[in-house]
Amino acid sequence: MNNNKAVPLLIPAHLSGDLWGGFAAMLVALPSAIAFGVTIFSPLGSTFGAQGALAGMLGVTILGFVAAAFGGTQRLISAPCAPAAAVLTAVTIELIRQASQALS
Repeated sequence: MNNNKAVPLLIPAHLSGDLWGGFAAMLVALPSAIAFGVTIFSPLGSTFGAQGALAGMLGVTILGFVAAAFGGTQRLISAPCAPAAAVLTAVTIELIRQASQALS
């Protein structure tokens, strides 16, 4: 017998706590998000470092509030991770390589 009930995404009684939790998770994840953003944009050139930092800040802000809005577990924090940054950096390098070959 399955006693699992569907949990509504937005519970008004928990919304305030969920939003504050998302905000706290965003602040904890902010330094790593900035570093990962700069790492991912660095293959494009040194002038893109600031844009990478801004992308990291915007991404972690949106991630914090979207994760809070959809809920989840009581002890789950959504944050950027190093393996994803490594993969995105490799994708960026590959796209630059393909673009430079197409231009030549």
